[in-house]
Amino acid sequence: MAESIIRVPPHETQPRIPQKNVLGRDPLSLNQPTNQESLSENYPYKSYTNSDGEFIPVTGIITIDAANQPNPKVEQLKTELNQTREKCIVDQLTGLENRHGLERAKPKLEVDRYPVFFIVADLDGLKRINDQYGHDAGDRYILSFVKFVKEALRPGDDGYRTGGDEFLITAKNINTDPNFSPEILRLRILEKLEEFNEDNYYSKKSEDRTIDHPLQFTFGIESTKLELIGQNLNEDQRLKEINRAIRIADKKEVNLKKRKKAKQTEQNPQQ
Repeated sequence: MAESIIRVPPHETQPRIPQKNVLGRDPLSLNQPTNQESLSENYPYKSYTNSDGEFIPVTGIITIDAANQPNPKVEQLKTELNQTREKCIVDQLTGLENRHGLERAKPKLEVDRYPVFFIVADLDGLKRINDQYGHDAGDRYILSFVKFVKEALRPGDDGYRTGGDEFLITAKNINTDPNFSPEILRLRILEKLEEFNEDNYYSKKSEDRTIDHPLQFTFGIESTKLELIGQNLNEDQRLKEINRAIRIADKKEVNLKKRKKAKQTEQNPQQ
């Protein structure tokens, strides 16, 4: 709230008002003007009395708190700003949040209360599909991954599109289940992927398939450290641990991708 400005004309005697009231720290209870002449153009000062009945000459420019006065134009601008902000963090093709959304979500991950698993995934074969079948087919391939994510992951897990064919998934182990390790999670994802391709591609006739190509992707997993549970970390410490885990998950994915390509080159040296 803006503070009231009280100005006393130089020819007036300053009223006996506690300094904190003059400064607006303890606002006065101001009543209606008692001196109507003070409203004239020749004497642009309004007269008020405080709660003790003391006469207070003040200027007619007392600032008024307009913060609580609704302004339709301001409210419309706020709404449009929020809508623009949401568009900036949401990937238009997939509906998943992008890197900006991920950065906004990081401070909410309470890695000192429960471990968080980060899955860094990179779609296999997207460039080949784009080159052979066109970018519309590539978009459908990307959306098949989104379909898989929504079907395979639990409520509360979040997915982000961090690049053209790159994604990141956060999985919270809120119950701190010791059996919920990166390796077990990796095996679960592979099992879910096999089921997904069977249900949507291999078991269907070509005209009934819900995806154009079998979904394939490479991924790496890393979790935050269990020993941080109960440490009451500050935000900087939490972000440092989150970024560490993401870097390791990304490195695992990159290394696995290199091994896959090396194996493919060995099996098909002419490609």
